[in-house]
Amino acid sequence: MLMRGGMLYFDKKDYPRSRAYFEHLIADYPGSSHLEEAYKAVMEGYFQSGDYANAEKVAARIKEAGIGGELLATARTRQAESIFLSAKQTKEKGSKRDAAFNFRRAALEVPDYEFADGSLLESGITFMEIEDWQEAITSFRLLAHGYPKSEHVDKAYYNIGVIFQDKLRNPEEAAAAFDTLAFQYPESKYVQVALSRASANYIEAERWGDAIRINMEYVKRFPDAPDTKQFLFETAGFYLKLGDEAKATRVYGDFARKYPEDPRTVQAYFEQGDFYLQQGDREAARKAFEGTLATHKRLVEKGGTGYPEYASKALDHLTEWKFEEYAKIRYTGSKASQERAREEKKQKREELIKDYTELIALGRKESFRAYYRMAQLDELVADAEWTRSRTTSTVPESLVAQTQRFADDAIAFYNGAIGSYKTTEQKLLDAYRMIQGIQRDLDARYDSLSAHIAVLQKRVLDPALTAGQKDTLETALVDSQEVLNDLSQRQKDVRESIGFAVAFRDSARMRIPEIVLQNADIQEEATLAFLGLPDVGQRRRDKMTYRNLVLKELVLPRVRTTVEMYLEAITTADTIKVEGPWADIARGKIVHLTDTLYSEFDRNLQRAIKEGYSFYLTGYEWLLRQEDEEARAYGLYVDEFPMEIQDFQDIIVDFATGAQDMMYQVLGLAVQDTAGLPVYEPLAEKALQDAWNMVQQFEAFGAAALKAKARHMKKFEESLLYLEQDAVDQYDVIAFNWDESLLRVLETAWQIPEDLGLRPQPLTNEFARRLVQAAPTTYAYLLGLKETANYVVSDTTWLATAEFVDGFETDTADVSVFVPAMVAGFPEPLEVDSVEGANPVAIGLYTMVTDTIVVDTLVIDTSYVAPQPDTLGADTVGAGEPGGSPASTDTLAAAADTAAVGDTLSLAGETVDLEADTLA
Repeated sequence: MLMRGGMLYFDKKDYPRSRAYFEHLIADYPGSSHLEEAYKAVMEGYFQSGDYANAEKVAARIKEAGIGGELLATARTRQAESIFLSAKQTKEKGSKRDAAFNFRRAALEVPDYEFADGSLLESGITFMEIEDWQEAITSFRLLAHGYPKSEHVDKAYYNIGVIFQDKLRNPEEAAAAFDTLAFQYPESKYVQVALSRASANYIEAERWGDAIRINMEYVKRFPDAPDTKQFLFETAGFYLKLGDEAKATRVYGDFARKYPEDPRTVQAYFEQGDFYLQQGDREAARKAFEGTLATHKRLVEKGGTGYPEYASKALDHLTEWKFEEYAKIRYTGSKASQERAREEKKQKREELIKDYTELIALGRKESFRAYYRMAQLDELVADAEWTRSRTTSTVPESLVAQTQRFADDAIAFYNGAIGSYKTTEQKLLDAYRMIQGIQRDLDARYDSLSAHIAVLQKRVLDPALTAGQKDTLETALVDSQEVLNDLSQRQKDVRESIGFAVAFRDSARMRIPEIVLQNADIQEEATLAFLGLPDVGQRRRDKMTYRNLVLKELVLPRVRTTVEMYLEAITTADTIKVEGPWADIARGKIVHLTDTLYSEFDRNLQRAIKEGYSFYLTGYEWLLRQEDEEARAYGLYVDEFPMEIQDFQDIIVDFATGAQDMMYQVLGLAVQDTAGLPVYEPLAEKALQDAWNMVQQFEAFGAAALKAKARHMKKFEESLLYLEQDAVDQYDVIAFNWDESLLRVLETAWQIPEDLGLRPQPLTNEFARRLVQAAPTTYAYLLGLKETANYVVSDTTWLATAEFVDGFETDTADVSVFVPAMVAGFPEPLEVDSVEGANPVAIGLYTMVTDTIVVDTLVIDTSYVAPQPDTLGADTVGAGEPGGSPASTDTLAAAADTAAVGDTLSLAGETVDLEADTLA
């Protein structure tokens, strides 16, 4: 009754009510003859209503109940089907991972299920959709190993290969999967693409023997396929990889005979050349590369495309070897040998330019090296020219005479190279930008095609597809993947091209500051070569005069040129913005060159002092001590020596002012160019300090001359000898000359703070005071002094007052009557009369406070005061009035001298004790 009642509802598809009857029967009547029928009805009810989970549970209960026979078989089938259909539902709801595992479980729990292999295929595909590559491989391998005769097994191997190749980048495993598919399932529609992919992966894994085996299988199975000759051709290259030159040559020869118009004949020659090159046989490689180029040209002449990639590689090798030969050519030996070498270099240069032009026209990445090498051609010519200058002559006069000409020639060539490098840099930058555009286009196409392939992979799994539709989609998927692989290779080629462009562009950029600096070094070497010229002349004076002319007329203009070139090197390095030491090196070179030239001036100055001035001065003193007849016995005349002394005074001051003028010119260049600012201040301070040392030396010589004058005046007063009177006159001239020389040195050195704006303290003040002392009328303005109208000069913070000294006279040369002025501070300008204890100030008295004045500070005229005749003396009446008498030059000089009272002299040069020295 229970069974019959349940079936009534079951037939009406009222499965829940029917299930109540069936479950009652199963529970209460375990021995019923309708037990199996009841179990089956419950299971089928769940299954038909789409409740696959409960259908699976009922199937499991049947197995647990120990029921066998037909019902058990049905239960197992329903269990597998339930798992599978449940997985489909789960996948449709978006839970793909759970679905993938359930697809796999259907086959694992019911391995003899009719669609177990399909369930494993579905599992693997679902894992691929969520990019769980390892689990996908597991499902596909379960299918391949568990169901080797399944209609899906070729797809399993294919998908395994694709995952290993495209996702896991494992060419060994990928090749193995495709290899198995091709040889174990020769009837599969995937065989052709499997062989192709197996070959590609064996190549990547460098398994050349397997690659040969696969390629030959492809040629045998698909003799009429468009890419068959590609596989045949590649085989020769693999033989070369294995070192089997004979087989490779045979294959290449067969290929060339069979496909004479195929561009791969170009590659065939190149592959052979590359093989020979790796074996160290450059001559055989050269012939093969020449064959590569000739074959390419032949095909192009016939209207074909040739094979630019391999033609470019071959020509690149050939030009590199020519470049090596070109670089080795030096201009050495005899003049005839040098001319032959120059002609040979010229000829090879023309050949290389032709080859590089051809290489650039091929438009491949090797063209970037060609651009760079073309720039190097000019640089190497310059190298040869400059090297020649050092080997042509060993005679100093001849060498120096030619050095500047060779330097000019080399620099001209180097400048040409700089222009070439700049052109190269710009061309490579343009190429880089163009290739970047190509790369962006390829990346976009790759991403778009990848997305398209992903869509195809999903659509091909649609169970609603007909067999024809599925085949069409699978073919499209294979074709799309091949295109994607080609895009991937092109992306790789583009990345390599970008790397080439960037590398050679950077190399070209870095050569520019290097060569600019090198040009400056060449000019410096040419400049310093003139220092090696020997003295010319018989007499000391002539030699010193010649040396002075060399320094001033030959060396100094070239020093200026050299410094300009070093500054250009600094600017170039900063402009190029490439990391390098060039700017710092150039700054150091400027300092070193300046030190070298200054030392040369100073060395000759000291030499002129020792070998000229001191020598003749000592001789003069010796002659003055001799009787006239006795002196004549030596063939010497007293009146000749003062002329020599005075001539050497001129030579000495010429060396001194030459040194200062050199420093002034260098500093003038440095201060005009921001590149020179880091070296300007330290050089300027050194220049002023060196000039100050010269000032002290000249002052010492002048003081010594005055001392000698006084000594001979005393002797004249005692002896009334003409020679002593003449000595007084001569020493007076010598002292005057030193005063004039001192003024020339001061004026030359003062150009640095005056024209260039440097104000190092306290040296600037000292120079100003010495200039006022040496030429009061000309330079009184430096200390704020005015000669024609006497003012109290002050600013808002200080006002000078002075104490009256009884007996003061304005025309006195004795400054000891002055006392230091008092300095009082006031917040605002005041008239002198409003300050208690303040006296009117004449300019001579006012300048007592010049040691408090800092040169170039802001001073303003705040009052006008006329001196009082009853306190300062009748001679000064009206001196401060408009139109009154000017203050005397001596007064101004005395004022400046007072400002320097207390200074300690530190002489830089050697002081000569005239009485102690001997003529010897």
